[in-house]
Amino acid sequence: MNYTPIINSKLNQFKKNYELDNLKENDAFELFINNLILRIYQPESFSLVNELFDQICVGGQDDTGIDGLAIKINGIFVSTKQDIDNIISKNPRINIDFLFIQSKNKPNLDSGEFGKFMDGIVDYLSETQVEPHNNKIENWIEIKNYLCSEDILVHWENSPNIKIFYAYTGEWKKDEHILAKYKRAKSIIDNTKL
Repeated sequence: MNYTPIINSKLNQFKKNYELDNLKENDAFELFINNLILRIYQPESFSLVNELFDQICVGGQDDTGIDGLAIKINGIFVSTKQDIDNIISKNPRINIDFLFIQSKNKPNLDSGEFGKFMDGIVDYLSETQVEPHNNKIENWIEIKNYLCSEDILVHWENSPNIKIFYAYTGEWKKDEHILAKYKRAKSIIDNTKL
């Protein structure tokens, strides 16, 4: 089935609703997908004029292949160390979710682009980052490092969940190159302290 007309219709409505007609199509698509995925988790928390949404949308130069990066603690999105402290003050046991989003407004998966996304996730979750990253990702690295500090680690109920979303306008066809890149990244992530 060709989903392009349906996706284009929804994307155009999204652009109209948020007055994004001046944005490049690919940039608008990134915002559309980030908004769509985040609303699945916490519908009442997101609009495009929201500071949290702006922080989560990390795409651009030096984005390490990641368009959206979010952290949830006990089901609530956080964006500061203070948010984490506030949650812990109410409930000393925490569960953490890391969400990574990449979107491509094209009908085919590209293993190079997918590999860059997976490499960006691995780099972010590593103890030391080696890839150049922008200020928004730097903020998320600081928050991740705070979550991994001894003061906060004692509050972890379980190891964090890692949720990865790669959206594109085509239909999934099993691709051994994509699956290999995923398996390699998963293996590396499984071997981190996260």
